[in-house]
Amino acid sequence: MLELSRPDVEEWLKLSNDEVLNLLDLDKVVSKLINLSEQKFTLLEDLMSLTEKQTGVIEVEDIDGLNLLIDRKQEKLDIIKQLDIQFEAVVSDLKTLYEIKSLDELEFQCSRITVLKEVISRIMDILREICE
Repeated sequence: MLELSRPDVEEWLKLSNDEVLNLLDLDKVVSKLINLSEQKFTLLEDLMSLTEKQTGVIEVEDIDGLNLLIDRKQEKLDIIKQLDIQFEAVVSDLKTLYEIKSLDELEFQCSRITVLKEVISRIMDILREICE
């Protein structure tokens, strides 16, 4: 899942962990995680908006409108699920390669971790709002 600067897969498989770490552009990998997280945040905002619209549609008993909103929400949820799978795969690879338990441990090696934590915090805030 991690993007490497070395195209030859067979050579890649022969590398030690230290050699792999030297090939990784940690900032680039963390930027990918930030991008995935920002996409998720945008989708969650859309989901929240659809949920608010759903209340109005229910009040006027518009069943077709309600079904349309439910379908649109499911589409957003499906995309979020795929983003989560990608995110988890990259994080798992990083944890394995750097032998860490948390991305916080990379904060001194990559200043972008702070940005990632901020985006994740925004995601957690909107998730709490959606659940209310």
